[in-house]
Amino acid sequence: MRDAQAEGSRAIAPGVRCADSNARCLAVIRDAGLGQYLRHRQGHGIGLGMHEPPWLEDGDPTPLEAGMIVSNEPGIYIPGHAGYRISDSMLVTASGSEPLTHFPRSLDDCVIPL
Repeated sequence: MRDAQAEGSRAIAPGVRCADSNARCLAVIRDAGLGQYLRHRQGHGIGLGMHEPPWLEDGDPTPLEAGMIVSNEPGIYIPGHAGYRISDSMLVTASGSEPLTHFPRSLDDCVIPL
């Protein structure tokens, strides 16, 4: 999850289509053989409604622009075991992205018990 979330951070940049950022982020999970445990997209826009466009998901052609705030929250959910997710709010900057949130990344901190 740390690798997927880190790749998602690198993929969030001005001019990158939301669908392409999502694809790069979730490819890390799929390449690790865990694609069957994906349940949602990389992220979404954050504004007054919290969950709003643009959607960092397959099919959203919206290009990211400097000043946008989006979530970067890939996760896997293994039935009968646990969910693993790391989430940050990201500011799209002129040259890439910057996290607005800072949370621990240890395994214990990233486990969502069922």
